[in-house]
Amino acid sequence: MGLGIWYYSKAIEFVGDDPYDYVDHACNPVVFKYQLGSFILDKIYTRSEDSIEGSFNAGSYSGYNTWRNQLAIMAGYDSADEVFKSFDSESRLLKLKKLNGDEVKMKPFYELIYFSDCEGIIGPEICKKLYQDFVDFDNKAKTYSKANYDSYRNTYFYDKYLEWKDAFEVASDNGLVSFH
Repeated sequence: MGLGIWYYSKAIEFVGDDPYDYVDHACNPVVFKYQLGSFILDKIYTRSEDSIEGSFNAGSYSGYNTWRNQLAIMAGYDSADEVFKSFDSESRLLKLKKLNGDEVKMKPFYELIYFSDCEGIIGPEICKKLYQDFVDFDNKAKTYSKANYDSYRNTYFYDKYLEWKDAFEVASDNGLVSFH
């Protein structure tokens, strides 16, 4: 068992009441309730017929948390704990402003590092931002990986980096990334 990641492109907003509080992969079309960390926002999505989808295993929960901490350090934070501790009422306000279309610049990977590893969905706006973070930091991630880890772990960190980058690339086309 571990952290499963599903990702989709071309999710469209569903108009109407949400009959689900969870992601149901057995149902077609899949209906998603959009969550960002501890927020449940009033947006509901379903896949379109031409949606692209994929999945990967992000590792065990402890393995993912180790990888997420490495990502935080590579991106310039002291640790993932720094991100967790920084999430206060001001950060909540900034995130809500960003989601409402106000211009707010979030730090790289902040939304992924802070996001709960147990379940939830990252919606289209944040997927675009995170994909750009993965593009912008690709060379730094390669260099960081080679400089800080032996050959096996070097490959593991960067391989997972590329899986996340691919997921957010697909999801950046009006899609979603779902944690299970």
